[in-house]
Amino acid sequence: MSIVSVTEVASGPRDSTATAGGRKHTRVFHVLSDDPDDGPWVARVAPGIPTYGLAHPDDMYAFVSSVHAKHVDDDPLFFKVVVKYGTPDTGGGGGESPPLEQIATIEANSEHVKEETTEDVDGVSITNSCGELYSGVMVDVTYVSMVATQYEATYSLADALFYSDRVNSEPWEGLTANQGKLSDIRGRWIQEFGIWQVSYTIKVNWFGWNERLIDRGFQHYRYTSGDPSKERDNNKDSDGHDVMKPLNLDGNGNIQADGIALKYRPDNDDPTKLFKKYRELNFALIGIRFPWA
Repeated sequence: MSIVSVTEVASGPRDSTATAGGRKHTRVFHVLSDDPDDGPWVARVAPGIPTYGLAHPDDMYAFVSSVHAKHVDDDPLFFKVVVKYGTPDTGGGGGESPPLEQIATIEANSEHVKEETTEDVDGVSITNSCGELYSGVMVDVTYVSMVATQYEATYSLADALFYSDRVNSEPWEGLTANQGKLSDIRGRWIQEFGIWQVSYTIKVNWFGWNERLIDRGFQHYRYTSGDPSKERDNNKDSDGHDVMKPLNLDGNGNIQADGIALKYRPDNDDPTKLFKKYRELNFALIGIRFPWA
């Protein structure tokens, strides 16, 4: 096989359109071969035909998205090659800025689940007249999630694993610290443009992901003070039987007296200290390019 010439058509070779979805361009080439056995695929990869990922000569942010070749007038030696270009676009910038600077698209939704609770909305334990916690008290809980999608130069599986399930350490986009959790980081390689499309899913828990817990349990310290061994006894009911439900404790490992305010762990005197079920992250470091930023 042998390609004799590759010529860009002079009459309107660079058609161009711009829409909300980005800019699109078309270039047309004529390819001449001297081998009748050459097929369109030979013309498509002929020297001088732009290949996938190359930028348009007049638009550095538009890249080759398709290359199509066919015979002209059934001439086995003459081909027409149409090269189409497009700008990566996430729906927010019309491709008018570099892909790696375009704003992210934002999608929000909610999830409704039922969860068991032992407290009412004021933090009061839901108990019967003798202080026993009710079981099976269910409440509707709504989790709101946001998915932000944008183009990025790289994507790392290791980083996605490392940063997933982190809660925001600082106030972020209207959320107080601990309300947001980075639950999912997905990447999709865009072959035509040689960049990644990355999606971040932020799940919101109004009450916070890391939490304080009421100081309660099935055991208490045998001695109220002065005993370094900290031996423990099972909590008993009025009949001397092991309790079926945890009893409130006083913050020092002893049974809480009736009528006393509930104590919380890990630090009753500092409500900002929480049991950290999830590691923290300053979400500003994620670098989401919000439309309103």
